[in-house]
Amino acid sequence: MNRLVVGLMASILGISGANPIHAQLPTFELIGGKDHKADAKHPDGGGGVRASCFSSSGSMIALAIATHKSDQYDLVLFSQQPFRSIARLSGHRRKITGVAFLHNDERLISLSEDGEIILWSLKTNQAKCKKTIPMGMGVPFAMTPDGSQIAVGDKAGNLVMLNTNDLKVTSTIPVSREPVIPLGFDPTGSQIIHFTLTGKIRSTNIGTKRSELYVHEKLKNAACGHLSADRFAIGFEEGAILVFDIGNIRNPALVIPVDSPVNCAISPKNDWLAVSHLDSTIQYVLIGKQTKFLSLRLESGPWPSSNLVFSPDGKSLLASSHFDPFAMYWTNIPTTWPIRKTPWGK
Repeated sequence: MNRLVVGLMASILGISGANPIHAQLPTFELIGGKDHKADAKHPDGGGGVRASCFSSSGSMIALAIATHKSDQYDLVLFSQQPFRSIARLSGHRRKITGVAFLHNDERLISLSEDGEIILWSLKTNQAKCKKTIPMGMGVPFAMTPDGSQIAVGDKAGNLVMLNTNDLKVTSTIPVSREPVIPLGFDPTGSQIIHFTLTGKIRSTNIGTKRSELYVHEKLKNAACGHLSADRFAIGFEEGAILVFDIGNIRNPALVIPVDSPVNCAISPKNDWLAVSHLDSTIQYVLIGKQTKFLSLRLESGPWPSSNLVFSPDGKSLLASSHFDPFAMYWTNIPTTWPIRKTPWGK
């Protein structure tokens, strides 16, 4: 498939009169869009990507799209080398909000905004079983590190735990009076991080069902979030992203000022934070353990990127939009930059 470089717009925030960067800067490349033109005719705004994920090996990508039919939402699987579509799974009737590979990449699990969960066999490309949970909003699910369970937030403010072998409910944990958005589990699988759109961030022990709560005094409208390894980030409409260490939910490790965050993602090694904005740019922030970091913004396409996914090795980022007709943008992570400090801190 031909690749089209769609542009690069970079600026280092907080640095005046900085010398030009001599290292090779990343660019976004269009890697999809030609094979699924019919899906762009979907009544709710085109065949944009609703959710996406990499396989554990990084050799496959699963994308959830809207088709040209109003009651059909599909999963399309792509191979990496070469990049091409290899399978299409049909079964959801509403927008797919979450997807993940399971069991040595032999199965796939997906969730749609009507609460339908489907477990797929990638040997037959057919659904193995289905389960419906009364959802409070169209949100993704969280999966334990060993892949044995997922957590879904229902409309009553509960976390519903399901076994990924048969989708049977293993426990229901009341955590809030409003719908919750599960982010992910700690490395042991015993603690789950979740939040509400009103900015209430919690860490809940799935064994004792006890929760620890964090509420920022000024940030009240949560817009996005992501968990990777031992760190997680929550973005707020007020113009900030809080980055926490999983073991310390009481105090953010970093408070990062941003403009209009749409989505965010932390790299697998916890060293980079990617943030998509309403102006269709994506911002890379080097977070690491230091309190000062470098930031770069790239133009990613004509629409804001509502999905950001790092590859398992952390070297690449896949960006896609709800509104773009099945366009995916790919960039390499800028690991060779000369690092300069900015005035930003905790």
